[in-house]
Amino acid sequence: MSVEALGVFITAMDGRTGKVELRLHNVVGQRLSDGTLRPTLAADISGDGNHLYTYVPFIYQGGTRNRNGDNITAGLGLAPNEISMTYAVQMTETVSPIDSERLPMTLRIITTALDPRTAEPLSPAKNLTDELWIAAGMSYNAETLEIVLSSAIDAVNALAPNYSLNRMNVGQIPVTGSLRV
Repeated sequence: MSVEALGVFITAMDGRTGKVELRLHNVVGQRLSDGTLRPTLAADISGDGNHLYTYVPFIYQGGTRNRNGDNITAGLGLAPNEISMTYAVQMTETVSPIDSERLPMTLRIITTALDPRTAEPLSPAKNLTDELWIAAGMSYNAETLEIVLSSAIDAVNALAPNYSLNRMNVGQIPVTGSLRV
């Protein structure tokens, strides 16, 4: 029996400028000499040099299509705590005090093979998937936090993919109830 170790590396970029805001990974097994988890991992996953990725425990649920085949979504599952909630809000927020309208972050998600003994990325990187998503929204309850990822070309509304209603573009809207358009 062979063991294949996989890791997911996320590069989160500002939706408007494309500037890299976050680099995250979920590679378990990265420990320091005192046994604690290693908080960062330097790796050349995307082929553009070594970058520091911060460890965050998450599950990546790859792209799925709906029955009609006109909408592709994916998801990131995290534990509902203050740290992961901060990341989720940062990735999905659409209102910023600085910008008149902020776009959700664009996420580049690379799934790569790891050395099963050391949990280090292989060199050169053996990437299995390389995907681009938009952090379209989030939902949470007492057990899980999910960041919903959507394709940039959303066939449901071809004129305005992933356009969201917010106070900046429609004025006062209810924030405590459901709103359907």
